[in-house]
Amino acid sequence: MYSASDVSAASVAPPAPRRRALLVIGLVAFVAGAVVAPQLLDRHGVAILVSIFFWASFSSSWNIIGGYAGQFSLGHAAFFAVGAYASAWTYRYLGLSPLVGLALGVLVAGLAAAALGAIVFRYKLLGTYFAIGTLAFSEILRVTLGNVSWFGGSGGIPIPLAPEAPWTLLQFQPVGYYYLFLALTLAYMLLCWWIGRSRFGFQLAVVRDNEDVAETLGVRPESLKLRAFVLSAMTAAPVGTIYAQYVMFVEPQTFLSFSMVIQVVIPAVIGGLGTVFGPVLGAALLTLVIELTSELAVRPGFSLFAYGCALMVFPLLVPSGIWPLIRDFVARRGR
Repeated sequence: MYSASDVSAASVAPPAPRRRALLVIGLVAFVAGAVVAPQLLDRHGVAILVSIFFWASFSSSWNIIGGYAGQFSLGHAAFFAVGAYASAWTYRYLGLSPLVGLALGVLVAGLAAAALGAIVFRYKLLGTYFAIGTLAFSEILRVTLGNVSWFGGSGGIPIPLAPEAPWTLLQFQPVGYYYLFLALTLAYMLLCWWIGRSRFGFQLAVVRDNEDVAETLGVRPESLKLRAFVLSAMTAAPVGTIYAQYVMFVEPQTFLSFSMVIQVVIPAVIGGLGTVFGPVLGAALLTLVIELTSELAVRPGFSLFAYGCALMVFPLLVPSGIWPLIRDFVARRGR
């Protein structure tokens, strides 16, 4: 019988040289194009790019627990909101840099995920039960923040604009936020790439596919899923901090809305669960679909109708996601 380490070593064998070269060229072209893109677009175009990389970074953080670990969390918006509220509250009421609030948000999100995960994984809440449990946590947080005046209640916390803001206040022109979200996206892509090639990622894949097999290989499913859950939550908090500075307010109806709960999942599902490029591709596709239908539609709300159609059509036509199709095509051409 093979051990987990034997299979792990085989699973991370390097790709064919031509395929690896194509991947490196594509990645370099992607980064170069993303860096220069704002210089070629107007303000509206930059806003679209901000939206794309906001959703790409947010969905990439969810992809750790939802894609690599196979645990369909519907509570990811809660950890996003923790990062947003931590930075907004510490800045408005304590005068501290949002960077301090970002670090606090990461810590609180990690502790909250550890506490929640210890419960749901200990009692083996899987599949639908895990999704409902995490959604309940998000709803409890939404109701709590909306009814506690210390956190601004239902009105939230407006973030004051500093007349002369140093960079540590994270108050920039839209291009600045674009580069922040781009940096987060690239960092999370690198993290997901490491997970996919590491022993930790291999063990997560075994747990995702069959927990009984994982246990026979000496893997502890509860511990692995808890680690992935905490890591996923901690990477969601910085996205919340930067987004709060971008919109200059936090309030529960926006940061913990049901649409936010669902929309973070969709880019990874459409682009490809458990892949590095899937959330980015899905975020770009959905953002552009919404934008085009908003421009062309005569009736208000038509863009949401198109969004709903995309959610139904793509999983039926490409159940594994768009990126795996592109990856397999490149692999065949690279032989």
